[in-house]
Amino acid sequence: LPNLIGNAPDWDAVRAIADRHELLVVEDSCDALGATLRGTPTGSRSDISLTSFANSHIITCAGNGGMVVLDDQNLRDRGLLLRRWGRRSEVQLYGTRTGERDFWEEVDGIRYDNMFIFDELGWNFEPSEMGAAFGLEQLKKLPRNYERRQRNFALYNEFFAPHADRIVLPRQTAGLDTAWLCYPIIARPAAGFTRNDMQLFLEEREVDTRTVWTGNAVRQPMMKNVTFRAPSDGMPNADLVMTGGMILPMSHALADDAVAYVCEQLDDFLAAH
Repeated sequence: LPNLIGNAPDWDAVRAIADRHELLVVEDSCDALGATLRGTPTGSRSDISLTSFANSHIITCAGNGGMVVLDDQNLRDRGLLLRRWGRRSEVQLYGTRTGERDFWEEVDGIRYDNMFIFDELGWNFEPSEMGAAFGLEQLKKLPRNYERRQRNFALYNEFFAPHADRIVLPRQTAGLDTAWLCYPIIARPAAGFTRNDMQLFLEEREVDTRTVWTGNAVRQPMMKNVTFRAPSDGMPNADLVMTGGMILPMSHALADDAVAYVCEQLDDFLAAH
């Protein structure tokens, strides 16, 4: 489950459901870092937690990167294996098989250096030294970035409060302390304007916006030849996000005057509609 756009589900409820059905919990926290629920890190309820250091996120490792966090050694070994081509060397260098190099293992009847045995099909997600060094410096800025994003979120809340009859505003989960990635809104069906109208207006005034990722994912072209299950009555909330949802810039690089500029453009747009 994702901490989408920096908000989060009630992870205590998720954990209880998972325990009842003996399921692993994977927290996709790419959009959030440092969030707490009822005083403890959201990831403390998950078996696997991950985050992203892409350049739009709260900290970055020179523009990209990410991290997987877990307690289970077997899962950690598997993560190490998959991140670098499925090659056993990762587990022998950094995992539970450290130092177990052997030139006498067999691969299809051939004696082979086991550092170059490929146990699975993996990816090339090997981290870089530059990204790690950049990330360590970014960590020092995390508290400041966190506070700035919370400030920007509050400024948008203040601006949009009088317009809640036309725009669905974000609602933060009770007990959650977080720094939102962006500020998401949904134009209500009876708003008097469309999401596209607002996006084009802001784009002309050099305010970048985006839709809310995929919207209803099953309506995307990628799913046309994929077999999937969906409720018989569809997914109306996802459709509402897809037709009316958008996100506004809220980076920690934006000071009060930058957010004020965005709000001025929004004020002009809403006054004209």
